[in-house]
Order: sequence, then structure tokens, then C-alpha cells
Amino acid sequence: LAQNTVNALLQDRDGFLWIGTQGGLHLYDGYEFLRFQHRAGDADSLPDSFVTALAEDAEGRLFVGSNRHGLAVRQPGSPRFVVVPPGEGERNRREVITVLLADGDEGIWVGSHFGLEHLANNGRRSDILRLPPSAEPEASVRDLARCADGTLYAATSAGLFRVNAGSTRARGLPLPRAADAAMAVHCDATGALWLSSGLRLFERQNASWRLAFDGAANLPQIAHYAIVRIREDLKHQLWLATDGLGLIKFLPTESRSEWLRHQQRAPGGLPEDALRSLLVDRSGLLWVGGNISGVARARPEGAPFTSVIDDSSVHGRINTNNVRAILADADRGLWLGTEGDGLKYYDFAKRAFSRFGDVLGRALGLPAAPADLRVYAIQPARQAGQLWLATDHGAFLFDPAQQVAQALPVDRQRDDALPSADIRSLIVGRDGSVWLGSLSSGLSRYRPELKQWQHFPV
Repeated sequence: LAQNTVNALLQDRDGFLWIGTQGGLHLYDGYEFLRFQHRAGDADSLPDSFVTALAEDAEGRLFVGSNRHGLAVRQPGSPRFVVVPPGEGERNRREVITVLLADGDEGIWVGSHFGLEHLANNGRRSDILRLPPSAEPEASVRDLARCADGTLYAATSAGLFRVNAGSTRARGLPLPRAADAAMAVHCDATGALWLSSGLRLFERQNASWRLAFDGAANLPQIAHYAIVRIREDLKHQLWLATDGLGLIKFLPTESRSEWLRHQQRAPGGLPEDALRSLLVDRSGLLWVGGNISGVARARPEGAPFTSVIDDSSVHGRINTNNVRAILADADRGLWLGTEGDGLKYYDFAKRAFSRFGDVLGRALGLPAAPADLRVYAIQPARQAGQLWLATDHGAFLFDPAQQVAQALPVDRQRDDALPSADIRSLIVGRDGSVWLGSLSSGLSRYRPELKQWQHFPV
């Protein structure tokens, strides 16, 4: 992913997964990711790479909400994103989109810092609810739920609201007696309405609320956390995503709950406890979007989340597992560039890591790997099986078969060398040229076959 804070998840009508992050939008087809980002000067790109919300309407159009630049729409099969003009007045608040939801055949619902709007299929935009500006809590629509009969419920900073099917008027509903905020809302398959407030979960039937689950009962030290998303799986179990205490599985028929927490030394467990988005796809898979760890998936019946952790390094658990670059080695393994443990290889069959920091150290004239070696990019070279590496100690041509590496020269005073050793990005062009981006000395182009250099200071 371009960035690991996952704000939105959506499965489209073709079964593909869309992932909205703070660094761009990704389309996952089950094999690879296709990335969409804002590009300056490109009117067909996203207006903002900070994606906050996703929805698909009945015509298959993808709507993308952003953090500062409103709403964009993509027609099925088109590479273009078209900006949807905002409603009139308070543009700055309207363009901070927080949640989107399809409204059957009628269009989509748009939640923002302004409030709630309805965008019809013909492009008509109607104001449904204006939230009064506030700083604490910040005015926003936090979550939306549409019931089978078309009734919409909106959990907002100003409480819970209902919009009847076909109506353009939002009516406030009283919160449960033990609730002090409306955080997440969900209509289940039976027609019951679920609402979270902090770590409490309430069920509404026959116009009355009942407390179904209290995650902070007798634990005031965790009462500041909240359930931020509610989803229902194919067996009608509820999954509750929290903003710091992991995932909760709740069985409504038994009023029984199970907490799933991140465990540092449990491969296959929940990658983190601070969750932002949740999706149950049509096959029943559960997708979880985290605050810093990207997206993970699991089978609700109990299959583990897939995670590979290296506990064998002397460089510390965080540095050795802070992966900055990945390159697939066919179906045999992965080349990994890390923040402080250099270059590693993970073998799928052996389920083991190998390290190559010493090889890079020898290329620098050192007896061992440099301390806290950072590898920022890995690219295949034109020479079969060899790799180009960008690191904070320069750039290398690495031959895994021979276990040797060649360091490119570094000398700011020379035209035939890199001006800086802190190389942050690298790509190999079609002609074999190696393009290298440094932290503070601009862009360089190296033609290995001719041993020619060009430098482009920024």
C-alpha cells in the first residue's frame, strides 16, 4: 500500500476490493494492487490522495471521499476521476468527507463535517442535515447505516438521526440512557438497529433501547476507547472494530462476546489494536483496516490473520520488522528491505529469513554489516537474478547467486559518482538506466553499460 492507515474498504459489484488510505486508493484483484493517487497537473487523477470514504452506486460508479477536496466519481472501467461539485455554502466543511453509503437505486448518502447530504443519480445534491460547527467534538457524520426498508440512520457528533425512505428530512432520535455519544450504527438482517457509544453496544427494537454489551464495565481506565465500526458476517455475528482495543466478536443470540487483541509474538494474529475500517465481503471473509499496519483478512470462523514476524535479529523487534521495500522472487519468497536490519530474504517453503547485510558491508570495505542499515528500495537489474538496492549507505548492485555486491561510488565533488549516500528511491528504466533519488541531493541517472552519469539537482 502507498500508506498503511486504512480509512475505507469496499467490495465492488465485480468482487474486487477497494482500499482507501491516507496516501491513495488501491484496487486489489486478489493477486496485485493497482494504485490511484493525486497527480499535480493531471485533471483525471484523484483530487486528493488522502481517501476517507468509498461507495458504489447502483450503476457501478465508484465514489471516493477525501479529507480536504470533497468527492470524486469514477465510471465503471474508466481510469478517470471526475470531481463532484460541492453543495452551496460552507465549502470547507462540505469537502471534508467522513462517510459514504449507497442509497439503493436512488444515489448515495454523503457524510461530512458539514452534515448529511443526498446525491441523486442525476447529480442533484440535497442538504438533509446541517451540523452546527463545533471543535470538541469536531462536527462530523461518523457512520451511516441503511436498513432493508430504505430508512437511513446517521451517527453524528450531535447524536443519532433517522431519515425515512424517500424523505429529505432528518429527525433526531434520543440516545440510550447510558450513552453519551453516537459512534457507529448498523442495521442487521433481522431489522434490529445497533448503536455504539464508547465501548457500549445498544440494540433498538420496538422503539426501545437495551444495553447488549459493555466493554468497559468496571474498567474505567479503558472507557475512553470506542467501537468505531459494526459489521455483520454471514452467520449474523457482529464484529466490532475499536480504536485501540482490537476487535470484538459479539453473538447477539447468546449475548456472548470474544475479544481479539494484537499479540506481539503471535504470528497470524490481529496486526494491531487501533482499527479504522471493517468489511465482510460476499464470500464471508473479514477485512480489517488498521491505523498503522494496512489491511488484514481472516475467516470469521477462526482462521488466523496472516502475519510474518522476524524474532531472530539482534537489531530489535521494531527495526527488523519495519519493512520499507518488498520484491517478490517469483513464488519462492520475498526480498525485504528493512529500517534497521538491512536486506533480508524470506523463504516461503522454509518459513525462514536470511540476511545479507554482511555482503553489503564488504562492498563498503567493512568487516560486517553497517549498524542499522536501512534499505529503501529493491529493483531487479537487467542482469538476470541481480538486484539494485537503495540504502542509507549508498546504492548497490547485488548478485544473490554469487553473494557479492558492488557499491556505486559516492563523492559530491565528482560528476561520475553519487552526490549523496542516502538514497531513498530507485527505479530501473526500460533502457537499463538506473534512476536514483537521494534525501537531499536530487535525482541521478546511471547507465551501467556505458558507466555514464547525469545529475539533476532539485
